[in-house]
Amino acid sequence: MEQIFNTLIWAGILQGFLLAMLYIFTKKHSSLSNKLLGLFLLAFVFEAFTVIPLANIGGYSTNEYFTLPEVKLFFPILFLHYILEKLGQTKKYRTFLKIHYALAIAILGLTVFNVLFYVGDGRTIYQLLDFQTIETVFMIMQYYSFFLTIAAIGISITETLRYTRLVQNTYSDLDMLQIRWLWQFIFGVLPIVLMWGMELFRIALGGSGTSEFVSITWFLIIIFIYFLSCLLYTSD
Repeated sequence: MEQIFNTLIWAGILQGFLLAMLYIFTKKHSSLSNKLLGLFLLAFVFEAFTVIPLANIGGYSTNEYFTLPEVKLFFPILFLHYILEKLGQTKKYRTFLKIHYALAIAILGLTVFNVLFYVGDGRTIYQLLDFQTIETVFMIMQYYSFFLTIAAIGISITETLRYTRLVQNTYSDLDMLQIRWLWQFIFGVLPIVLMWGMELFRIALGGSGTSEFVSITWFLIIIFIYFLSCLLYTSD
């Protein structure tokens, strides 16, 4: 049963990668918002690499913090940027976006440094810093990413409601379709965030290892990816 579940998860991740490529490189509906949506999906693909069933690749460890691309901070910022771009409100939050893109890239840079350091010196950050320090940085990043996601969802709901009131005064059918899609997108992400929060709460209470919350989270991610796939393939 576990093997079947893992197969479905990785099939979904492959689907997510292909879908991300379509959104990023599409010529028919080329736009910044579609590229942001593709990058958002691509972040899920990179996050899946952190659970690959390999302990090391060529002697390089793959099961330690920051040894593979850490992209959790990209989830909320790409999610929010996509919503704001669809609503035409990106300029309003430009500074907020820039700061968090820089922070997300800095966290991603830890893995780049780790790989280069290993290739050049044969050591990793675990030889430079103690495990407790690395784990503390990782958990701070985890919790900050989660609460930033909550904030991003809150901003998205607020801005979408404001846009809804504006559209109700213009009676644009096209805009109403866009609003309907944005609500589906926002509420499609909510169950994933809920499971993520449950897992972090479990860890905060002293839990260790992984739990069923992680499996459920990935199951919900795959459903979300297939939902986006259906939307793309059925759209004009």
